[in-house]
Amino acid sequence: MTKNPEFRPSWLFRNGRTIRVCGELLILGKSVIRHTQAEIRRFHAMMLVDRAAPGDGKKAQTLLREALETYTHIGMPRHIEMTQTLLDQAVGG
Repeated sequence: MTKNPEFRPSWLFRNGRTIRVCGELLILGKSVIRHTQAEIRRFHAMMLVDRAAPGDGKKAQTLLREALETYTHIGMPRHIEMTQTLLDQAVGG
């Protein structure tokens, strides 16, 4: 492996633009994690509704409300709509 003499890791923290870009990537990364967590909650809730064992409906509603809160926070209108529809079905069903 050859070393690049131009590469200076400490430079990254002296350049305001690079720090800003890194910060934006960090924020983006957190949004991706939140989105993934919401997706897992929504899919888990769908499985619980399909299974319909005792207590599954209540747990599904909790998961869907949590997913709905996350989708609202990160601004995903289509996912909000899908999750609200599932929640309405879980409450009504």
